[in-house]
Amino acid sequence: MSRSPSSRDSALVWLITGASTGLGRELAYAALSRGDNVIATARGSSVSKLADLKDKGAVTLELDVTASLERLSENAKEAVEIYGRVDIVVNNAGYLLAGTIEECTPEETVSQFK
Repeated sequence: MSRSPSSRDSALVWLITGASTGLGRELAYAALSRGDNVIATARGSSVSKLADLKDKGAVTLELDVTASLERLSENAKEAVEIYGRVDIVVNNAGYLLAGTIEECTPEETVSQFK
């Protein structure tokens, strides 16, 4: 995790999950371009994909939305410590299980809704 936030106290603070690709990444870029502060998150090895956002001024944090409630609570505290607050949370993280319903196990289907 990078702890080098700017002193833009009047800017909004965004916490964006799933910022390594797609919509999360684009939202992070948009917020940064407005002059807002961004805490961009990704899980595990995907954190390395946040390097370009970090170069643009985002703070990066490893966060897996499927982690235990205890770990997620720790992540939330870490995020708040960075700027002292979080104004906007974009819970964008997720995954897609490709295939027809007949090809998926009941457990895989249920996991799509958790």
